[in-house]
Amino acid sequence: MSSTSTLSTIDKTVQIIYAVRELDGARVSELADHLEMSTSTVHSHLATLEANELVVTEGDEYHLGMRFLQLGKYAQRRREGYVLADEYTEKLVEETGYRAIFFVEEHGQGVFIHMYSGDHPPWMHTDAGQRAHLHPLAAGKAILAFYPESTVLEILREQGMPRKTENTITSPNEFLDELEEVRETGVAFNDCENVEGIRAIGVPARAPSGEVIGSFSISGPKNSMPDEEFREELPKVLKGIVNEYELELTL
Repeated sequence: MSSTSTLSTIDKTVQIIYAVRELDGARVSELADHLEMSTSTVHSHLATLEANELVVTEGDEYHLGMRFLQLGKYAQRRREGYVLADEYTEKLVEETGYRAIFFVEEHGQGVFIHMYSGDHPPWMHTDAGQRAHLHPLAAGKAILAFYPESTVLEILREQGMPRKTENTITSPNEFLDELEEVRETGVAFNDCENVEGIRAIGVPARAPSGEVIGSFSISGPKNSMPDEEFREELPKVLKGIVNEYELELTL
């Protein structure tokens, strides 16, 4: 979880990086106003970032540089399991026709690593590296179910449990009860808990050591995913493909 020991100078640099992204590029004065910092402070941090090829200038505006793409690609593929997951995420779409993702937990949040669209019109746009709350997602439940209860509660306390739809679980105790079912069955469900009218199924993905390194999930419109398919048929397909993935990791 979070640490209380941080360096204020680096904190400011990180704030500036995120502000450049949020503002889709900005001048020094705009960043200073946005962050309530002096222009000299902002300029000094930007000059350091530019010297390290992390930001670029276009006219009088600063933008994030492609060095972040290089770093992000490394993070996306730094584990063998992450690399192999790309192939199996695509396979899930081919087998089911539904949108598929590979998802990991980092700093108490879910991170989308690989995504492939299915046969249905997209209901939301997701980029690799995008973060999300864990509690309303089948992919998130599939991971948290195999964490110690104390860790789960700490994540829920730090990240909160915002209500995304009328079906979202917002009670920690109710959520823990659901995670117990996930542990027993090896399958997690999201029945319109994150996006209205969208169902999802998640299964944990394990390294050869037994460690849960992420989860695979498929999702689609409720009107195209009837109860029997949602609760019985698709979980079997998903578990079968994840078993193939885990077996290949051991070879």
